[in-house]
Amino acid sequence: MPTSGAVLVVTIEQGDEVIFGFFRYPEAVKDVNGRTVAETGLKGGWHLSGYVDSADPRYRRIVRLFAAAGYLQSEEDEFAGG
Repeated sequence: MPTSGAVLVVTIEQGDEVIFGFFRYPEAVKDVNGRTVAETGLKGGWHLSGYVDSADPRYRRIVRLFAAAGYLQSEEDEFAGG
């Protein structure tokens, strides 16, 4: 379960919608006594959850901005380059 998060919903006039979620997860899973049961390996950082499969340049630009800011592990634009 994330400890905090933010969600961005982008909708265009035709009703197409893309949802981007930024979530922060705990560094460890703890039992009811507070003892660490397992490390998550996430180091408390923010993680982007989202998938965009749209040729709309506005959505693709948002993804490129997230990538340029360092929020994405990988990014592939299957619509670029014709």
